Amino acid sequence: MSIKNAKVSIIGAGAIGGQTACNLMQCNVASEIVIINRNKTKAEGKSIDISHGAALFGNTRVRSGSYEDIKDSHIVAITVGQVAGKNGSRLDVLKDNIEIYKSIICNIIKYNKDCIIVLVTNPVDIMAYTAFKLSSFPSNHIIGTGTLLDTSRLKYFIGDYYDINSSEIETCVIGEHGDSQVTLWSHTKINNIPIKDYINKNSDKDFDEKVKSFLEHKTKRAGWDIRACDEHSCFGISMCISKIIEAIILDKEIVLPVSTFFKGEYGISDIFMGTPAVLGKNGVEEIVKLPISSSEIQFLHDSALNLKNYISSIKNLI
Repeated sequence: MSIKNAKVSIIGAGAIGGQTACNLMQCNVASEIVIINRNKTKAEGKSIDISHGAALFGNTRVRSGSYEDIKDSHIVAITVGQVAGKNGSRLDVLKDNIEIYKSIICNIIKYNKDCIIVLVTNPVDIMAYTAFKLSSFPSNHIIGTGTLLDTSRLKYFIGDYYDINSSEIETCVIGEHGDSQVTLWSHTKINNIPIKDYINKNSDKDFDEKVKSFLEHKTKRAGWDIRACDEHSCFGISMCISKIIEAIILDKEIVLPVSTFFKGEYGISDIFMGTPAVLGKNGVEEIVKLPISSSEIQFLHDSALNLKNYISSIKNLI
C-alpha cells in the first residue's frame, strides 16, 4: 500500500535539489515537497518557479521551508555537498562533506527520527555510512543512490555502441560508485538473451574483453566527461533520486541497485555500497543476492576493501 499524503523534504536548492523537486512534482507522487536551503531566498525562488508548472501535472504543493518542516516528512533527500574538481576524485571532498553532514543529520534527528533518508552526496557510499553512524537510524532507512546511475549509464553506452534501444538491455553495476565498481557481465542480457549470444547473432561488431573494458571505462568516467564540459552531473542523478523516492512512496517493491548496508551478503559486512535491493514503503525491504561469478565476487570484495580503507581513515571524524 502506498504512503498516503506523502511529504518529501529536499535539503539543497542547487541544480540537483531543484531538478529533483521538479521531477517529483511531475511524477505527482507526493502531496507536498519542501525545499530547504542555507540560502532561503534561493529555495524560495526554486519552489515558486516549480510551483508555476504544478497545475500541468497534478496538485503537488511545492514550497520552501526550514529544518523544522522535516518533522512530518516521510522522506528527506540530501542533495548538498562539495563537488570534486575536473581532474579530481569523489574522495577529494570527503572530509568537507562529512562536516556538512554533521550539521544536516543533527537537524534531521532533532525534528524527525522516523523518516527515510535518500542521499546523493559523493563519495555516496561513504556518505551513506556517515549518515548511518551519525543518525543511528535503522540501516534500511538510509539509502544512497549508489550504482543506479552507473547502471543506467552502462545501458546507454551498450545501446549506443551496438545501436540497440537501451530499454531492451538488462545489466547491473554493483560495488562502489567510483573506480572500483563492478559490472555484472554474467547478468547482462538483451531482450532476455545473454549479451554475447545476442551480439554474435545480431551485430557485425565484436563482444570481447576489449569491448567490455571500453564500456566499463566510459561508465566510470562519465561524470568526469561531464565535468570536462564545465558542468556537473545533474539531470541523470536527479532522475535516480526521483526513481528511488517514487518506489518508496508508491511501495513498488521494485529492484534497483542502490547503496545500502551489507550484513554478510557475499561475505561482506558493515559497509554501504551498491547492490540490487527491493525498495518499498519501509525503504530497503531486502537485498537481492545474485548468483554472480567467482571473479565478480572477487572484484566486489576488492571494491569493499577499497571503501573500508577510506572509512577507517575518517572514523575519527564521524
